[in-house]
Amino acid sequence: MAGRALATDARRGFLLPPRGMSSSFRAMDSRSLFLFVHLIGVVLWLGVSFTLSFVTGRAAKDPDPSVAAFAYRTAFRLMKTLGVAGIVLTLGGGVGLILVTGFGFFRPFPDHWLFQMQLLGFAAAAVALFYQIPNAERLARAAEAWARAGEQPETFRKFRKRSALASSLIGFILIVLIGLGAFRVP
Repeated sequence: MAGRALATDARRGFLLPPRGMSSSFRAMDSRSLFLFVHLIGVVLWLGVSFTLSFVTGRAAKDPDPSVAAFAYRTAFRLMKTLGVAGIVLTLGGGVGLILVTGFGFFRPFPDHWLFQMQLLGFAAAAVALFYQIPNAERLARAAEAWARAGEQPETFRKFRKRSALASSLIGFILIVLIGLGAFRVP
């Protein structure tokens, strides 16, 4: 009976059973694959956002506006490609984990930590996809206008503040999500 309970807990993700105790070796392979995809997505998403904040922040202070224009255009392209890929991998891997492990979608009890991860993860993805990335495109256009005109437009400062707020919010949510995943209470 204890072996059966351990295998059940393993499917829910709390314990990894010793070899031979899992009821489905294929399910363990799927769980590992989806966990890998999920974590790679988080690293990619958070890494791109974190790195670009340093690069664009330094470029905006450069006296040559063409440096800022290049940095913000590159940042937008990286967010649009690698950032979106990170978001898709994170959400896809998370949904795959839920399907393979038997946890439910958006059920607050008994696994409240997972409910919080789902809510915050989808909220962060929505902010990134529908606010941060479009704002990055507007910011890149404003930086290019600054490089052409030679004078920093007000729109550049406005979009830069919006970008900093959105990036800070998403970064904070992702850090909270990492904490929820690492320190979950069964």
